Formats: sequence, C-alpha cells, structure tokens
Amino acid sequence: VSCLSPFIPLVPPPTMKLTIAFTGAAAAPLKCGVASARFNDCASCLDAVLSTGKVDFWWNWDTETKVDYTALSPANQAKANETFVPMIWGQVLPDGEWDFLSKGTHIMGFNEPDQYGPSCDGDWNPPAYGCGAGEWRGGAPSRGGPPFYPSAGTAGNPHAASYWQDVINKLTAKTGGPRQVVSPSMAQVAEPGASCIGVDPSGADNPKYCHGWLKAFKTATLALDCMDFEGKATNCWDVIDAIQIHAYA
Repeated sequence: VSCLSPFIPLVPPPTMKLTIAFTGAAAAPLKCGVASARFNDCASCLDAVLSTGKVDFWWNWDTETKVDYTALSPANQAKANETFVPMIWGQVLPDGEWDFLSKGTHIMGFNEPDQYGPSCDGDWNPPAYGCGAGEWRGGAPSRGGPPFYPSAGTAGNPHAASYWQDVINKLTAKTGGPRQVVSPSMAQVAEPGASCIGVDPSGADNPKYCHGWLKAFKTATLALDCMDFEGKATNCWDVIDAIQIHAYA
C-alpha cells in the first residue's frame, strides 16, 4: 500500500485502490485512502469502508461524491462528505463548474499519467474497463488520444505541465475552496528510464509506461508561474502539498 487530475473524464478501472499521502514535511503523518469505481452504485461498500475507521480519505475519480446517502449510517453520511477528495482532469469544467471547490480541504491532480492516463495495459488480466484483452492503448487526454506527456509542450500542443498550470491558476482564482493540492498520482517506477516524451506506447517495441514521469513533470512545472491558494506567486510545482503514489488491491 502506498500514496495521497485537468477535467478530461477517463474511465477508471473497477479495481479498488489503496493510497497513502506523503505530505510535504518529512515528519508529517502518512494518510491512507481508498477508491473504487463501484462506490457510486454500492453505497453499502463505502459504508463498510468508512466504518473501519482506518481510512483518512476516499475518492471516485470525480468532483462529486455521487453516492446514495440513504444507504449510509448517520455517522458515515457526514464522514463521506468530510473525507471525500475531488479529482481534476484537464481543462474542461465538470458539471456544476467550480461548485466542488466549496467542499473539502484537498484536491487531487491527474490520475496515473505515468500509465498514460491511464492506458489500456495489455498485461492486465482481466483487462481494465474499456480495454480488450492484450490491448495496449494510450489513454489521455482521451482514450485513443495521445499520451499525457509530463513536459510543457507548446501553445498549439500543450502537455501535462501546461495543463497543470492552467487548471491550478483557475482553481486558485476562486475563493473558499481547497487549500491543499495533491500531486498527480503515480503507479509506476519513480526513477526515470528512457524518455517517454513523444513516444506512443502502442508501438510494438516502445515503453509501455512512463517511468520517472513525476520527476520530468517537476522539472517542467518549476519553470512555470502559478498562484497558490494563499494568493502568493510561485512556480507550478511548489503549489503541491502532498505526493500521491497508488497501489492496487
């Protein structure tokens, strides 16, 4: 178990994911969270998870809880709201636009761009939702679209760092919203391998994952200007308060 996205709605795999948030200070406590694509139609599943008392936060790859609260115990109805963390994708506004900013204290960045968004991973059996057996396919910014490279790209072809700059500055221009920003979540090897920028993972001999995505993203975002939630001008990396790493269960 390990780790705590812009609004292009990718479909998450239906597997449950456990997470620990590595917060900025070295001595800060780790946070454990969980997500499942099934929470939306299985409120009793979420109720059972919250009742363990072991989960610090939960998410559903969305900006709204979308849970049947009548299926939750009275205590967990409040806890479900308090511990929910919205996730952002790309530049497109979700339903309700920025209404979700009035809820919660944290907001998550991109989901697993080191798996290209996530991609169709041909090694998975059974395959991820929306993927065929043995299929390799880039995921972001839409299934079948180009991979979500960690670089800035160009004005005509922006990559993840530029999308991040845009969405962070849109978020911080609003008031009353979350004050803690969570990094894009990682699922693969942290140390860089061969550069994945410009590489199509569907190519037969090409890397299927972007190892070291977050390091490359850090380099790119350190060179971009952002405003944090305190109204302070900074670079687009230092707006991040926690690093997120995923593990599957």
